[in-house]
Amino acid sequence: SQLAARARRQEIRGRGVFAAGETGWGGCGGGSMLRHRQSEILEQVMCLKKRLDQLDAMAGFDTKGCLAGIQPHKRDIDGRGDSIEAGAQSPGPFVSRDIPSKARVDKSGLVVKHFVNLTDGIEALPELVGLGIPLAEINFVRIMSSQCESDDFEGILLSLDHNLLTHLALGHLCIVYDFGSRAMKWPGGIEGVPRAIWWGLEWTRFALARCWRLEHDGASLRGRGVTELFTEKWLRISKKVKTKIRYYRLLLRAKRVLLFGAFRRTEYDSDREFYRDLLWRCYPEDKPERLPQESSLTDPSTAHFDRYRFVAGMDLQLPSGMKIFFREHFHRRNGILRYEPSPSPEITEKKETLGEQRSKTDAVGSRDEIELKIRTSKQV
Repeated sequence: SQLAARARRQEIRGRGVFAAGETGWGGCGGGSMLRHRQSEILEQVMCLKKRLDQLDAMAGFDTKGCLAGIQPHKRDIDGRGDSIEAGAQSPGPFVSRDIPSKARVDKSGLVVKHFVNLTDGIEALPELVGLGIPLAEINFVRIMSSQCESDDFEGILLSLDHNLLTHLALGHLCIVYDFGSRAMKWPGGIEGVPRAIWWGLEWTRFALARCWRLEHDGASLRGRGVTELFTEKWLRISKKVKTKIRYYRLLLRAKRVLLFGAFRRTEYDSDREFYRDLLWRCYPEDKPERLPQESSLTDPSTAHFDRYRFVAGMDLQLPSGMKIFFREHFHRRNGILRYEPSPSPEITEKKETLGEQRSKTDAVGSRDEIELKIRTSKQV
């Protein structure tokens, strides 16, 4: 849609320039300048049309037909997050809502993403799995309470995960799970609210909405309005951090930052061994059975680990035309970069057996030398 809008604007500008050139606008020497500008605009329009044709072939549907009726400057967002006029055709399979996802709110149809805040949030993993959420759909973030206590506004934004920012920009509902142990008093008998939830997420929502120019209801911390304070702090944020967050405007499809926090009191705060063991139990160690375990080249724990042979023995499915990159396949010979793929597994096995034999002979030779030194020392 952006390419179509750009092409349309270029054509409109081109028509205006052409008309101005015919009437002699610009005075002396304006005709040659306008003709040069006319040729540049025509080249840009042709490149954009060619790009649209390539997108048609890649997408497998009529992009131009789908773009009919779309107003590129209007932002009438429907349930899918597409900029479509009322009564316009569906944009086709590229933005279909029929994407399989188990983590989805039934009433609103929003995609729900689950984020565990390290480290205390690991306690929620077994219960999330018990609710039917696959481990593959659970993500991790780290919003530190120490940064909130020290008013490290910039540090909190720097620590935001790119996975979280991407889903927020797409308009997905993101829930951050964390546990607290501080005896901070809250009305209503509420306890165990971690500072990363009531402080860190509030600042994150405000900063993202301000940078992405989305709707927001201001900011408050424990009932006190802090919108002016957060605005002042945002204006002092470095260009590096703003550039990081501003990048996601390219993916922006949301009207509001849907970021929420779930909390509960915990008794295991600062017990890192407990959280480590719990995480290891939820994610058991991978033990591939189909790989030859007797070979030291396919065992990641050995020093002679062969990455190419390890990946070649796995049944990996990649998108069409994609390959795994191995730096070991590229070598410099006389200053020229050459591509030398890894040899076949048979040759690798022969090299491995030869290497083991050499290591055994070296070990025997070193043992004999040590015994000889011991004898000479005893004689002396």
